[in-house]
Amino acid sequence: MPTINQKQINQSLNIVNTILEATEHFQGLVKKKEKNQAIFIFGSIVDGIQALNQNGYINSTHQNLSEKLEKNLLLIAKNIENDKSTKILEITQFSFIPNLKKLQLLFEENNQLNKEKKQIKIGVYGIQNPLLYYPQPRIDAMIRESEKQNTILYFFGDNDVNFSEKMIDAVFYQNGKKKQATVPFPDVINNTSGKKTHIGRKLLRTVPFTNYFHVGNKISLPERLIQTRNKYVKLLVPFQLCRSKKNILNFLERNNKVVFKHLEANRGENIYFVTKKKHRYILLDQKKENILVAEEFEKWLDDVILKEKGSYIIQKYIHTRTKNNEPYHIRSHVQKNESGKWQITYIYPRIGNKKSNLSNISTEGRIEDFYEFLINEYGEKQGKKFAEDIWELSIDVAWNLDKLYGMAIDELGLDFAIDDKGKIWMHEANNGPQTAFHEDQRAVNTIGYAKYIYKNGIVHSLSANSIYQKNQFNSQTSNLSTRHQPDKKLLGLIVSNIAQITPLQNALISSAEMENIDLCLIRPNDIDFENLLIRGHFYDREDQEWKSSISSYPDIILDELKAKDNEHLKFVYEELEDIPFINSWSNQIVNIPELYQQLEKNEKLAPLLPNYARVKKIRDVFHWVNKYQSTKLILETESEVMYVNQLQNNKFELITRKKTQVFSEFQLTQYFQKILIEKRVIVKANNYDFPRKQFNLHLIKDINTSKWNIVDAIFQDMNSRNELLHTNQISILNPNENQIDIDEFDSIKSALMEYSELTATAIQDYYSTLPLNELEITFQISKDKEIAISNISPSGPAYTLNPEQYAELIIKLGKQLISSNEVF
Repeated sequence: MPTINQKQINQSLNIVNTILEATEHFQGLVKKKEKNQAIFIFGSIVDGIQALNQNGYINSTHQNLSEKLEKNLLLIAKNIENDKSTKILEITQFSFIPNLKKLQLLFEENNQLNKEKKQIKIGVYGIQNPLLYYPQPRIDAMIRESEKQNTILYFFGDNDVNFSEKMIDAVFYQNGKKKQATVPFPDVINNTSGKKTHIGRKLLRTVPFTNYFHVGNKISLPERLIQTRNKYVKLLVPFQLCRSKKNILNFLERNNKVVFKHLEANRGENIYFVTKKKHRYILLDQKKENILVAEEFEKWLDDVILKEKGSYIIQKYIHTRTKNNEPYHIRSHVQKNESGKWQITYIYPRIGNKKSNLSNISTEGRIEDFYEFLINEYGEKQGKKFAEDIWELSIDVAWNLDKLYGMAIDELGLDFAIDDKGKIWMHEANNGPQTAFHEDQRAVNTIGYAKYIYKNGIVHSLSANSIYQKNQFNSQTSNLSTRHQPDKKLLGLIVSNIAQITPLQNALISSAEMENIDLCLIRPNDIDFENLLIRGHFYDREDQEWKSSISSYPDIILDELKAKDNEHLKFVYEELEDIPFINSWSNQIVNIPELYQQLEKNEKLAPLLPNYARVKKIRDVFHWVNKYQSTKLILETESEVMYVNQLQNNKFELITRKKTQVFSEFQLTQYFQKILIEKRVIVKANNYDFPRKQFNLHLIKDINTSKWNIVDAIFQDMNSRNELLHTNQISILNPNENQIDIDEFDSIKSALMEYSELTATAIQDYYSTLPLNELEITFQISKDKEIAISNISPSGPAYTLNPEQYAELIIKLGKQLISSNEVF
């Protein structure tokens, strides 16, 4: 019998899988009586069986099955000629497919057997070689375990990769000796880097990774939990990013004891505790305590916390101490094991010195047994209950986070604590937990899971890989020239299509040129994910048209498309997530009732807000219409607005942007059941007096000064209850518009700006992890000059009547974001 290699097995298995798929399609065509198409597919099935025979493997090992499959095909062909579809289906269902599946099973068993015998090559990869920063006990434990599990570890970094040859310059250990050699790409890679590089992305598309996504720092994980409305948000301790003294002092007003943590803090470094007592602040840096007056505290904020904007978070202090008044938290180290399942590798309490607020063991702390600690602290019954809850939470949280990051995480360190009221909190989650006390246990799962990934052929790729569009840009096959301007930053404007230049695009190009910034348009299919390049569309003023060139990814993005919530375009935003977005907001993030509840807490804003409620059932709409006669409906995630007015004879008028219709109550109920089901909808009372005026204020933030600048103020004269009837919008700030009395706006401008800034602060405080850089607020002004808030959009308006001012401010903001290196 000839020697069979792994390549033959893989080829044969792939052919059988393809034949099975074709046969299922063939059955469907036979059932539909589509004879011509069925004959065509049958021909490809016959070609597949012939390819199996030519491969050599089926004849040499499974001759009997080969003969049965050929007899099945002859019978099927005969019945196709006689047009006997029932007999064809009988042969395929009860003979041909079962024989194919027997063959498939044999190939899979042989494939698995070969993989079991093979010494698997595991790459341990980082931006730098992990041997330069991994602790020696971890390296030793991994090497020992790799030998036990018949694998070999190759340590390498970005500079060691040669893609053209598919080779790496690796360091490895053999018979206890450290060696270095150039070897082929490994079978699987254990990624130790928390940052994504060009090399790492290309490797991911070539070799299976055990893990790719990292949950990030203390701000990026909560942000993702909030954006996805994950149920475990409730475990997080309330916090916000430190951007200004104002938002810090406001947070301290609500929480008189707080913790400041640097986003990259570990081992108790760069962590400060502050207690506010009237006009004094008690500052504790590990064991050193200082009492500061307001001026001294604000100077400390400038010198330490705000020295690098956005580098610290402020967090509510949660009292988690033992009966002996020692600070503690419970570290749960979870990993995926050799079966690909999450398990707890090691769980233990980390207890700090009672003179400190830190429970980190690097600051004179200790560890204890998990169960004994909880029973000693809370008694046997309650201690066991807490142990069960934290154990269960560890696995559940790990599984949920893994799901959020595309099932591409392999280990996590989760920190839990129980406050003095018995509530369990999660302080943080990180990918590279300290494992000084259990390196051997960790190594078992690290190596075991790498083997599992290889043996099961699991590929954790960027989500874009699995949903490439058919016409996706490929720079390798493109004839376009490459645009390279190293002296300029590149602003990418995400659009749906390339058409004639718009006034806004023209204004953006002019402002970008003045600020020495290059600008291009990018469509979703213009991204080459494999090579991290784009087909950028740059405006040629001489020819007055957009011209395409190959370019690197932009330095910053302005999202005109605003399609983050579109499932079909999600891959675009995930691919570009490491690039700063000028505005990160989308309709999906904004929960209007929650937002209004926050605004109601401000005594100046509360009187300006409309009556509103979430629609839970269709009858809620009719209740509001009966109460107010006119009601505004908002489909939050789609930014769609409609009005319902009660007419005589129990009729209802429904006004949308497209048309006006009159319904009976039954007809309107049926209509709502079609369009409102499973959508986030709120109702607002539309009971303002008329006529009245309306001003739409569009604002953009200056992040260096934290001040808001007006892009535009749009005027509408409201003579009826339905805003959708009003198409005549006038820009007060546009010098070409002079049809209205600007002095009238100037008289209330300061009040509108004050309300806008208060609203922006309230939004930012509530959605603390998502920077607010753009805002549109609609104010309605009665004939008695009373001001009311009609609508709030943190994602900005759909369009602007003052493109020059918008372009100037947005380019300025983009430059600030690039220079501050804040990735939002």
